[in-house]
Amino acid sequence: MKPLVWLWTSLARKVSILFGVAVLATILVTLAFPWMQMSALNQQVVLLQAKRAAGTVFQAVDLHQPDWGVLQDELERRWALLAEKQNLPGGCPTLVPATEELCRSRGFRHEAAERLNRRPEQAYYWRIQEEGRILRYAAAVRRLNTDPHPDVLRGLIDVRLPMPIERSVWNSVATVLAGASGAVLAILAFFVVTQRFVLSPVETLRQAAQKVGAGDWSARSSIHSGDEFQHLSDAFNNMLVRLREAQERQELINRSLDIKLGELAQSNVVLFEANRLKSEFLANVSHELRTPLVSIIGFAELLRDAWGNPNVDRIRLARFTENILVSGRNLLDIINDLLDLAKIEAGRVELHVSEFDIGSLCRDLVDFVKPLAEKKSQPLELHEAGPACAMRSDSGRIKQILYNLLSNAIKFTPAEGRIVLTVDTTAGGTVRLSVSDSGPGIPRDKQAVIFEKFRQLDSSKTREYEGTGLGLAITKELVQILGGAIRLESDQGQGATFFVELPILARPTGLVPSSPMMLTG
Repeated sequence: MKPLVWLWTSLARKVSILFGVAVLATILVTLAFPWMQMSALNQQVVLLQAKRAAGTVFQAVDLHQPDWGVLQDELERRWALLAEKQNLPGGCPTLVPATEELCRSRGFRHEAAERLNRRPEQAYYWRIQEEGRILRYAAAVRRLNTDPHPDVLRGLIDVRLPMPIERSVWNSVATVLAGASGAVLAILAFFVVTQRFVLSPVETLRQAAQKVGAGDWSARSSIHSGDEFQHLSDAFNNMLVRLREAQERQELINRSLDIKLGELAQSNVVLFEANRLKSEFLANVSHELRTPLVSIIGFAELLRDAWGNPNVDRIRLARFTENILVSGRNLLDIINDLLDLAKIEAGRVELHVSEFDIGSLCRDLVDFVKPLAEKKSQPLELHEAGPACAMRSDSGRIKQILYNLLSNAIKFTPAEGRIVLTVDTTAGGTVRLSVSDSGPGIPRDKQAVIFEKFRQLDSSKTREYEGTGLGLAITKELVQILGGAIRLESDQGQGATFFVELPILARPTGLVPSSPMMLTG
């Protein structure tokens, strides 16, 4: 079964086999009739040749010779000469007297005698015997005209001629060769035609389809036959172009989806981290709010109980009052930070732009903050590197920025540490403000984190320093709103320096583009 399967797995082999069989069948049917008639034609040719030879011999011999022996010899001599001259097949005439035995016998001679007796005008009788392919003739030998019965058959001349087998074989061979030549030429012509106009275009399309199946989308079918195969090739190429365009669009969509998925995953991570930070922030804010509230409530109760008691000295009452004020201010600072953050995220920060002297602003702020530093024995210094400079910006927001930086420096710098506020005017029309401290410093891998919302370097419940973690985030947002920039230089164990560069003429920028900035002043 495998060879048959192999034969039928190729269009070229299938068409060649079917057409070859059809051609052979057609040629066999076409040559069947000439083949069957060839033997009869050969017999007719030999018969005609023999009849002419017999007639020639019989006319040259005196059939009325009374001496049969002389007649027999003359017939044999004449026949031998004619057979050699005309290349007749073997055989020799035999004289047969018309005896009663001949007339009573059965077979060719009896049949010939009866025929010649019934037709006195007939001189010859012949028949082809199939046995041994023998051609037999009978010639009548009648009495002389002088006889009383001239029409009576005197005897027969029996001639036997074998049919020439060679002629029949050669005719058969010629017929077979003619049929084979026709079949070969027909198959060859069909092969050339089918190969050129059918199989070659099909093979071209198959190779192009294989290349496309292997991933080569640049493969094209090149057929220029001007017929249906060319139309099929053009349609195939157009289909490949459309498929390639569809694949490119699909790849573009897939890449876009991958990017969107990556962004979504990154957003999920950011949202998860933001959610975690906000949870920590809520816990920290709750703690930070609870601490001053507990202090305020506790000292207020003590103050109420001691009110009107003559045994409580006024100094103790004053200390209770001072603690209530300090806790209230801390609570107010926390609330202000939360309100500022809410305004910043909503994009509705109000800026009051006015003209002021940055040097005077810094001196006033240092005088305001210095008592906080003196409680920890920290010298607070102000360095004015350049001449006085007038700015047009929001002085309140600049004070808030510097206050956040100075309060952080005071908080994280140990006792008897050193804090310096520097004011300098640059050549680019900006003012550089820097706050330096001699605190523990900030590791390089965490310097970018401290400016994020809800971030603290130490977010544990047992952290050393209190606070909500919003001061630096608010400071960075306010600096950007005023059109400036903030950066940090610090090494762990070597203190930290915050640099703020602000334009002399404020160019406010909103944090939320959809929410316009409110400017007043």
